[in-house]
Amino acid sequence: MSEAGGGGDLQASPWRRRAGVLAAFLGGQGASQGLSLVTGLLLLRWLSIEAYAQYSLAFAFQKVLSVLTDLGLQGSIVALVGTRGADPSVVGLYVDAARRIRSRTFLAAAVGVAVAFPVLTARQPWPALDKALLCAAIVAFVWFEGGLLYGAPLLIARNVRGYYRAKVWPAVLRLGVTAGAWGLGVLSGWLAAWLAALQTAWSARRLKAQARSLVRQPETLPPSVYREFWSYLAPLLPNSIYYAFQDQIAVGIVAWVGTSRAVAEVGALGRLAQIFLFLGAANPVLVAPLVARSGRAALPRTYAGVGAAVALVGGLLSLTGWLFPAPYLWLLGPRYAGLGSAVGWAVTAGSLALVAGTLFTMNAARRWVFLHATLAGIFATLAAQVALAMSLDMSTAVGAAKFMAGTSASLFVGVAMAAWTGFRNEATSVAQG
Repeated sequence: MSEAGGGGDLQASPWRRRAGVLAAFLGGQGASQGLSLVTGLLLLRWLSIEAYAQYSLAFAFQKVLSVLTDLGLQGSIVALVGTRGADPSVVGLYVDAARRIRSRTFLAAAVGVAVAFPVLTARQPWPALDKALLCAAIVAFVWFEGGLLYGAPLLIARNVRGYYRAKVWPAVLRLGVTAGAWGLGVLSGWLAAWLAALQTAWSARRLKAQARSLVRQPETLPPSVYREFWSYLAPLLPNSIYYAFQDQIAVGIVAWVGTSRAVAEVGALGRLAQIFLFLGAANPVLVAPLVARSGRAALPRTYAGVGAAVALVGGLLSLTGWLFPAPYLWLLGPRYAGLGSAVGWAVTAGSLALVAGTLFTMNAARRWVFLHATLAGIFATLAAQVALAMSLDMSTAVGAAKFMAGTSASLFVGVAMAAWTGFRNEATSVAQG
């Protein structure tokens, strides 16, 4: 049995191979996200309000800097290698170039967190040692993430099972150590942040070990490889840089103007977004290849079908947040029982972001990345955020949840404009023969 494609026979039919990839994805992604969800929900119960506020802000920084340092490099490796994935020397060229680019972006990110974290936490009455340990955990997390670039060769080889094994076992260990620390009474906000960083370190090490036969380290790196990366990434950079902040900006504002309780409550509501992570994770693995392979005649039907299906799922989830908030409150735990009025807004924010993210994935799969659409999307989101921040009470969880929902709604401006331009260009190409 081959690992490729999730364990299917090399002589199997294309449908069997696709079914193998899908089964490996569903099992691996389900286990990975399930463990992350369980760990996050247990932290809500095991950490004090102040400790969870510390962990939530560190988590937000980790996610922002993760995007700012990666800038789409892992996905770029897959795209730039293309059909040459069977040649370890070719894969090695692009992996090595991505690592070198990321080392430079990491240095900028480390300086940024050293400045921004103390500023945002200046009004929080947390011990100085706790702040220093949280800051160090953020930097360590982002550094260790560089090793996750070795996941790209596994995806190119369609070794989905190996890819997810490298993620699941470290998550199991993190959950076990977290439970042990709680049992011993030593679990804290900074320790939880460090355990997340160490989980990433182990995942990166396992990915690198599994990709060893798929990657050959180059002796020299041609400048043309760097040019290919920047040519591919340049149109995506404005989106990548802006949306790195967009997802976590509410936590930052609340940390600046609100109390530790407010920060913890916004972080707790953010845990509900993990419901959408499993669905959103299907975008690069399932949706992007499907749309990229669609012929021009089938593309409108495929695009509309995928978009409608995701919108239906998001809409149904939003309704549950408004009509049945009790299950969500139970997930958050007794410390956050007073967030009933914010749950509907938080789930709606996640639903809208899921749909917009799927549309963006389909646009990118067709290379429908246009500067005017990107700038329009950024302007619309910035305008919405300024208006919302000025009109809402951002020192409360309800205000932050409304802010997140409004921000998610504004995302449709850019993706809709890109889709309209893309379909128009496709129609023009058909008309011109």
